[in-house]
Amino acid sequence: MPASISGLGSGLDTDGIISQLMQIERIPQQRLASQKLAVLSQGTAWGQIGVALNAMTTAAGKLTGATTFAGVTAASSTPTVASVTAAAGASPGTHSVSVQALATAGSSSRTVASPTAVVGAGSLVATRGTQALGITAVTAPSSIIPSASGAYSVEVMSVDGNSAEVMVNGVRQTVDLSGGAFTVNGLTMASGGLNVGKAEVTVARTTSPTATVQDLANALNQVGGVASASVVPLADGTTKLLLASTQTGLANDVSTTVDGLSGLGVQETVAAASDARLTLDGLAGITSPTNRVTGLLPGVTLDLVTAGPASTQVTVAKDPASGVAAVRDLVNGLNSALNAVSTNTKYNLGTSTKSPLTGDSAARQLSNQLQSAVSQAGAASTVTLGAAGITLQRDGTYKLDETALAASLAADPRGTATLVQSLGSALTDVASQAAAVSGAVTVGKDSATSRAAGLQTQVDSFGDRLTLTEARLRRTYTQLDTVLGQLRSQSGYLSSQLAGLSVR
Repeated sequence: MPASISGLGSGLDTDGIISQLMQIERIPQQRLASQKLAVLSQGTAWGQIGVALNAMTTAAGKLTGATTFAGVTAASSTPTVASVTAAAGASPGTHSVSVQALATAGSSSRTVASPTAVVGAGSLVATRGTQALGITAVTAPSSIIPSASGAYSVEVMSVDGNSAEVMVNGVRQTVDLSGGAFTVNGLTMASGGLNVGKAEVTVARTTSPTATVQDLANALNQVGGVASASVVPLADGTTKLLLASTQTGLANDVSTTVDGLSGLGVQETVAAASDARLTLDGLAGITSPTNRVTGLLPGVTLDLVTAGPASTQVTVAKDPASGVAAVRDLVNGLNSALNAVSTNTKYNLGTSTKSPLTGDSAARQLSNQLQSAVSQAGAASTVTLGAAGITLQRDGTYKLDETALAASLAADPRGTATLVQSLGSALTDVASQAAAVSGAVTVGKDSATSRAAGLQTQVDSFGDRLTLTEARLRRTYTQLDTVLGQLRSQSGYLSSQLAGLSVR
């Protein structure tokens, strides 16, 4: 707006007059802007309904999960003998368990001169499971790359006479067995004949000629492979390099070989590895390489704690908690969707206030479709909604009696699951239709966006016209002010002339 001094010639407040006139001119534009806000609020309302429907659909999807209605609980009467856990789907039942022996890890030692004895440069190789493959010894000569400490997986993939396919840490090689030894990926293995299978090897290497037995133990521990090491001074004045398997069970016993090291005695057994032994429901002679026993009872894990004459009763029972939680989420999701529709369509009689979608038939129809889906669900089920604890309330939402649902799941688990899954499927269909290209939510949001854009175009166009109108008014009142100023000047001149004549 150009700068002006209001009424300089005429004394009129032309700026105030123009401002009041423009306020009147802007009334239609303000109405358009208000209409745009109302339309945008309709789009927002449909967006809120869409979010609620999506949450309801997500809750419905959980009802079809494999473990939703397969929950179980497990308990042990004497956890100090054995504890128990059960995965979803485990068969209910009660079993007697007694533990005759726990699985233990084997350990061995090598005698050294002292805790600071020098062993020099070389390698100690610890193996697990190589004997079962027909490998009698494994070394890691420093002359063969790789030369660093590390953990190795060894797999005999196939054997054909004096030829075999062996893979060490991903390096696959065909080896000749006729010589009694072969080398793959830095490991030299002695064998008179191989068997298909897998084993583990850990290499601890020292590179300094002044390396001590403690340096060697540290190198083995840093790898974190099949065995751990410690240097132990004994009361009789001797020192032992103690090597302990990191796993329990006969099959996981560890043997060691050395290459290039000095001052290490021969390997001596300290404690023999052993398998756990237990009795299940009177059946004795069951063994396990670990104290965590799986697969003995489908879906059930036993953790053996104490060996002895005592026994424990382990009980697996159905647990409706996961199913109840899933149905609770669905009912809450359904109520949220119904409330989203109700909140955005209600009319407040007390204040005569409309909501964004008051009078919108598509929104009312969506609410009816949700309620219809509930009433028609489970027609093929042996359980009714009421028996499953789902009832309609006076405000149009639904209530879940979790105690009744749990009882229904216990009495007829399949029928109850069929009912609520049918309900979830029916509600999902309603939500999917609403979210489709021609569905109520999509059409409602798209229509609001389009209409708001059209109204904004009109608002902008009206603004351009208002700018022209204000400019025209300012030109008109500027001209009027000029004319009135001239007339005032002429009037003053005439008055002074007339006054002069009177004096003469």
